[in-house]
Amino acid sequence: MKGTNIMKIQGKARELPDAGMKNSVCLSLTDLGTHVDEKFGNIRRELMLTFELEDRNSEGKRFVVSKFYTQSTHKKSNLRKDLEGWKGKISDREAKELELESLLGEGAYLNTQLNDNGNIKIASISPLPANIEKLKPENDMVCFSIDDWPENEDLFESFSPFLKEKIQSSKEWEEIKKDTPETAAVPF
Repeated sequence: MKGTNIMKIQGKARELPDAGMKNSVCLSLTDLGTHVDEKFGNIRRELMLTFELEDRNSEGKRFVVSKFYTQSTHKKSNLRKDLEGWKGKISDREAKELELESLLGEGAYLNTQLNDNGNIKIASISPLPANIEKLKPENDMVCFSIDDWPENEDLFESFSPFLKEKIQSSKEWEEIKKDTPETAAVPF
């Protein structure tokens, strides 16, 4: 079937879209919390942008692809580079004032490639060409911030085990668990 590849991950077959330029829509923005970057030894707040592709799997559902970022709009950050590739040049002031939630539902033209593990990655993000119609998302758009806990607990419970584990390994999650009645010390 055109538009799909089968890849085995941990012994399970997983369907992937073909690499190449893809019409997409920004589907979710997920705050992953603060983590220690083991490669560089620094602490950083992370986020994940997820896009719904026009390509469909063998069940007729649209593929989704995600990219992880440090929550920084500094000139040298990967997030800033992708935002400028997608939305055009932005000033430092505009970058600081940017509400990332405004990206939800926005069309994008993704350059997707296979990574070293054979999985699909987003190599770059561009604006949609004028001759390509913006997609309407078929899945629910999601904006999750760990700072909104526990109001968004139901949304958190809908996440994949991988995404839950990533959020649960954050500094913010440690603070949440300290403050929950099950883990708080009994005052005697």
